[in-house]
Amino acid sequence: MESPDSSFQMENEYEVEKILDQKVINGDICFEIKWKGYGPEYNTWEPHHNLNCPELLDNFVHEYHLKNKKRTLEKSRNFQRNSNTSTITKNGTTSTQVNKKEGKKITTTGIKETRIQRSNLVENFNKSNNGNGVKKPLTLIEKFSQQSQFTQLTSNKGPRSVAPFQSPKAFEFERFLRRAIKNGPPISVINDIDDAGIPPNFTYIENYIYGEGVPCQADLIERLVGCQCRMGYCTAKSCSCFTEHTGGRLNYDRTTFQVVLKPGNIIYECNSKCNCLSNCINRVSQRKSNLDLVIKRIPKKGWGVVTKRKIPERMFVTYYYGEVIKSTEAEKRGSQYDTKGLTYLFDLDYNAEDHDECAYTVDATNFGNFSRFFNHSCDPNLVVYPLINDNADIRLHHIAFFTIKEIQIGEELTFNYFGNFHHEVEGGLNKIKEKYICKCDATSCIGYFHE
Repeated sequence: MESPDSSFQMENEYEVEKILDQKVINGDICFEIKWKGYGPEYNTWEPHHNLNCPELLDNFVHEYHLKNKKRTLEKSRNFQRNSNTSTITKNGTTSTQVNKKEGKKITTTGIKETRIQRSNLVENFNKSNNGNGVKKPLTLIEKFSQQSQFTQLTSNKGPRSVAPFQSPKAFEFERFLRRAIKNGPPISVINDIDDAGIPPNFTYIENYIYGEGVPCQADLIERLVGCQCRMGYCTAKSCSCFTEHTGGRLNYDRTTFQVVLKPGNIIYECNSKCNCLSNCINRVSQRKSNLDLVIKRIPKKGWGVVTKRKIPERMFVTYYYGEVIKSTEAEKRGSQYDTKGLTYLFDLDYNAEDHDECAYTVDATNFGNFSRFFNHSCDPNLVVYPLINDNADIRLHHIAFFTIKEIQIGEELTFNYFGNFHHEVEGGLNKIKEKYICKCDATSCIGYFHE
């Protein structure tokens, strides 16, 4: 079996270029991050525990406090100026004027006391625990804690809500993903229900791992035939990738890049031997991803994938990456996985007329990308297309996920695990119902599924 690149885990994390702003989200102090090498559309709000840039954070917090201090002083001066204003009658000083002066003194004293209280509050956070009053430098976490409590005590809106529990293993999982992901934006991790973290023996990959006896892409590259389109621009009527496979019809809309083929059809894209450029209309699935996703722990389901941005319908999402193995090996592993009631096997069976003729299977148990965490739904928002580009053997086609409807912010990405399976299990249906209980909560839920 071909092993993954040993340098995989040593990839650099995404680099923070600048911290733009801060706000409290669900009781946690978060910062708006501009990532180096990415445009403003990739800016994200990150909690402080996700960041490893202490100098940038210290500089930002210092400048942020200076701005707040200037605002507070300006408000105080404005308040004093308004308090000093008095109306003098034609008869000279009146009792009303004296009362206003006394009122001004009381108000001014109140402002001074407020300043003293705030000053003491900040100083108390700087004191060491030994009670000697000697100041010591605060750690970054202590600064954030101080800032959070200071905001709660001085805000007119009252204390803010306490941040929800977040498993330390979830932080470790997120750092793991940031080191691993090279071809797309970072993926966040949220777990506020249990202590689960990185799946055991799991390696995040962005290409296939080929098992014993499976021809890899490098072995098949000579079989590829590319189009000869001039000026790097493909048209449906002249590009051989279209005329030979789709009858001269486009796979994707030229403006929106939405897939126009109906589910069940295979998509043939241009490959590495084609003359067209990387922005060719027939290379949609090969473009750099701009998704903004979260791997989230979901009650009763386990890990799932949620989007932080709307995703239009009929848009490409990802491939199902994993270890490509022969069907005989898949049968052995499948029997072991079934005893646990959990499996990540996905048959490459588009060209197989019968399930037994499937030559290869993708196993994402130990090697996979974020699609490994897609859950089943009887009313899914994703659909699978077989897709061919640099995988010259149709038996090794991509499993490509596309949206079948607009996915809203905070919505989970799901697909139907069945495929054609439920037509083949009449005899053992009761056992499957008992082992694979569906928890999708869709109105059309049939109560069970099988992976």
